[in-house]
Amino acid sequence: MVWALGCVVLLAGALALLGGISRGMARRSALPTPSDEFHQARTADGWLIGLHRYRPAGQGPAGEPVLLCHGLMSCRFSLDLTEERSLARFLRGRGFDVWLMDLRAHGDSVRENGRRTGWDWSIDDYIRSDLPAAVSCVLTTTGARKLHWVGHSLGGMILYAHCLTGERSWFRSAVTIDSPGHFGPLRQPTWPGSLYAHLVPVVPIILFKPIFHLISMLVPGRVLYEDLLLDRESLRLIVYNALVDWGSSKALMHLSRMVARGRFCSMDGTEDYEQGPGRIDFPMMVLRAPRSRVPEACVRRAFEASPAAEKRYVRLGRREGMSIDHNHFSVVMGETAREEVYPVIAEWLGRWPCA
Repeated sequence: MVWALGCVVLLAGALALLGGISRGMARRSALPTPSDEFHQARTADGWLIGLHRYRPAGQGPAGEPVLLCHGLMSCRFSLDLTEERSLARFLRGRGFDVWLMDLRAHGDSVRENGRRTGWDWSIDDYIRSDLPAAVSCVLTTTGARKLHWVGHSLGGMILYAHCLTGERSWFRSAVTIDSPGHFGPLRQPTWPGSLYAHLVPVVPIILFKPIFHLISMLVPGRVLYEDLLLDRESLRLIVYNALVDWGSSKALMHLSRMVARGRFCSMDGTEDYEQGPGRIDFPMMVLRAPRSRVPEACVRRAFEASPAAEKRYVRLGRREGMSIDHNHFSVVMGETAREEVYPVIAEWLGRWPCA
């Protein structure tokens, strides 16, 4: 009994130490968001969704706004890390009115009482509450009738799911970046994740950060680069800025159920989100990172299902003229993204002026 109690105390101490190290490193690695404006979109269930706005550079007309959405367990910094690794600031420089959103409990999004606690949301809540609130706020603030949606990973998935039953007239065009819309090839047992999600209410990413940072310092730089296509300094900034500290185990449970079922669907299984892309009738471009761990069929299915008259599928690899085969993260934060990927997105968005 004494031995077991000692182990518990040691484990608790180790976790507290890791948390302290992570918070200290986060403070030293903190990045600013030099946006022009900050807004909050109120959801029906009591969240304030943070929105950072970059007003367009230059004197030309900005056109309709562009709303950027990050992926799972990430935040706006994955799309706005530094001047050189910021899709948001690149698009601002090209004359677009750019908005960055943080999904609930990510980045600057908090409950109405200012807290992020109460880890009780699933991916359904991102789809049903956060996306509509953010879009409505952007359209109301700018006076625009439509906007362009750019979503990385989950950011593209929630657009697909929204289009199953949600309002599609909001969107002038969309860009999804390595976003799976079909889960059949991903089907596999996920009982460890489901078990964890049932037992623990939060996913403590904050404890993962110092461990990952230490491992990255011990691994030879070239090996690290080949695997991640990121240098150590950029990786440190990403770990301590672009990853959230805590996540909802309910969202993890939802993802686990989708993988186990082989279906992109609501948490209760009643809504088949894989049917959403079949209702996308606005212009859509799908970007694919060939070094992603997600099979290409998962990404391409959404593109093929869309009835949009104007759509484009772009594979971002060497055989398409890129300097590297991009992976899931380098496509938005890699050292060549600014030269190779961002212009592809800007060119697509520029094709669809106000009607």
